[in-house]
Order: sequence, then structure tokens, then C-alpha cells
Amino acid sequence: MSSTPPDLTTASLLQYYLSTHFPSLDIHSIEALPGGSANYIYRAQSPVLSPSASIILKHATSYVKVNPSIPFSVLRMTFEADAYRNIPQLLSQAKGETETPVVPTLFFFDAEANLLCISDGGSKDLKEAYADPEVDIPGIGKRLGRWLAALHSATKDVDIGDNVAGKTIYRHAYNRLAGTLESPEWGVEGGKELGKRANAEFGALLATDSECVCHGDFFPANILLRDQANKTAESTPTEGETNAFNNPTDLTVVDWEMARRGNGATDLAQFCAESFLLDRFRGGRGLMDAFLNAYIDAVGSRVDARFAQRVAVHFGVHLGFWPTRVKWAEKGETAEVVRLGAATLERAMDGDEEWLRESSVLGRLLGSKIVI
Repeated sequence: MSSTPPDLTTASLLQYYLSTHFPSLDIHSIEALPGGSANYIYRAQSPVLSPSASIILKHATSYVKVNPSIPFSVLRMTFEADAYRNIPQLLSQAKGETETPVVPTLFFFDAEANLLCISDGGSKDLKEAYADPEVDIPGIGKRLGRWLAALHSATKDVDIGDNVAGKTIYRHAYNRLAGTLESPEWGVEGGKELGKRANAEFGALLATDSECVCHGDFFPANILLRDQANKTAESTPTEGETNAFNNPTDLTVVDWEMARRGNGATDLAQFCAESFLLDRFRGGRGLMDAFLNAYIDAVGSRVDARFAQRVAVHFGVHLGFWPTRVKWAEKGETAEVVRLGAATLERAMDGDEEWLRESSVLGRLLGSKIVI
């Protein structure tokens, strides 16, 4: 076995590798897909593996694709492959979960080449589809909330190994928060000290959290919607459905390379934060409230003050950091979001349950049900 993995960073290199190592699979028509900051993603055809739909090939290098100076362990592919092998069975055993998104089918994993081959979940993700009036955004939010609650509940005793790289990458926002909030352009008084405190008290917990299996990068861009052109006969909507994306098999949760044992509050908070940004800047369609209500309804009494605090802290860190890196709005509105994140973070770290209970954003965690 070669100690140097093959270079599969272009479609032509990948085509040659597949034709020499997997000739019987007849994988052809490979095209590189845009987006993806860490890995090289391709769509292809294989009548052997998937006669009626395209397939996806995902190749990892020992660095981040968009910034080769940042190292990123290729072991992340092993964690993702294991998730595709094991998560579907675990979720199928979760009581009452009949309406769930799906996890991609793993066709093969070539560990020597750091290459995954999986089923194609669709050409549009939930972030892209959010503004489509034909897509039932609150309905999708409810299904995703129930699904995530099932994942966390079903995996409390599941050992998936120690994804050190995933934990390290996931702490990125905590590590950079103090420097971000220190900048006067965001108008956060005492921001540097607030960021340092958040990292020391809560960022450090990411290395030792072990409540359940977490997806690790759960946000709308990692939820794929299968479009009509990529449907099989089995996934055609049944009579009475309002649109093509109401069918449970039409949602696919992808990108499991940062899957780890952790605290489910971080998955919940990350999706809430990104949904909040969509609702605020892309049309106010109620994704966050539907998602959060469904999750809390599913887990019930297991949402205690400590869990709510972790959600609020991570929500605050996310809003305090990521909108300064990924543009959602002009500077003035971005600063408003950053200040909201900082305020939420400070109140949460101080254990101000009354403030959280009355919050118009995260009040459902400890208060009455959000009306949507």
C-alpha cells in the first residue's frame, strides 16, 4: 500500500484514478462542484452504483482546500464514512421517528485515497432553497428539529472514537472571538474580555463533552433537497403533498466529517444561529422557531437550565463571530447581529435565566412555546 495518497484534486486526475482502480464501476461524466471550503467534491454517473441518479465523490487532502496553509487531518474521512455506515441504523431504531431526513448511502470508502463515494442528495441546499416559495420552510424546520433530537437521544451510549481534528476545527470561533469582538467596528464594550471568558469557560468544554453523537457542522447548507431531475420513482411525492420537498426522502443530511461525541446543545445552537440569520436577512419564513420548537417538544424535560445555557452561549458565539466572516448584510446590520450575539453570550454565561426566558429569540428554551 502506498504511503502517499494520490492527487485527486481535479476531475481529470480523479477520472484516471477511478478508471484504473475501480474500472468495473463505470464511473464517468465527472464534474467538479463549486463551494466546499475543506474538500474536493465531484458529481458523477455510475450505472453500476446508482442506475437512476448521480453519485457524489468527496476527496480530502491533509489541508483545507481554500487555505492550504491550514492543516486538517484526513482521518476526518474515516469519521464521515463511519457515520454513513452506522447512523441510519441507529435512527431507524429511534421510537416514533417515521418522518426523518436521510443520511447518504455509502457506496465505498477508499482510505488510501481519502475518497468517499456516496449517493447524491440533490443540487440545492436548504440555505439556497430558503427563498423558494414552493418550499415548506416551517415544515422542514419541524422535521429537522425532530430528527436532531432523535440523533442525540439514540446515540448517548454510542462510541465513535475521538475526532480530535473535528473538535479542534469546531473551536475555531471560540478561539477567534476575543480578537473579533475587540474591534471597535462592532461596538461591543469589553468584547475582548468577553471572548476570552467564553473560550476559557465554554470553548474548553468542546474537548471533553461526551453526552451524545453530534453531527458537528449542522446548519442549513448541509441539508440537501433533492430536485425533480434527481428523483427516483420511489421518491416521487404522494397525493396530497403540497410540494416536492415534503417527502421525507427529499432531505439529506451531509458532511459528517466533524462528527464527534459532544454536547447536543452545540448542534442545536449552530442550526438556530444560522436559521436566525436566514430568517432575519432572507425573508422571515420562521425556520428557526419551527426547528427549535420541534426539538424541544421531542426532548421534553431533558432541556434543563444547564443545557439551555450551553445553547445560548454557543448561539451567542456563533452570531458574535461568523457574520463578521461570512457576509449576510451591510456593516451596520452586521454590527447589530454581533452585538446581539455578545449580549446573549454575556447573559448566558452569567446564568441570567430570567433574561433568557423572556428573550424573543431563545425564550422557548426555558419559557413558553414560540407562536409561529
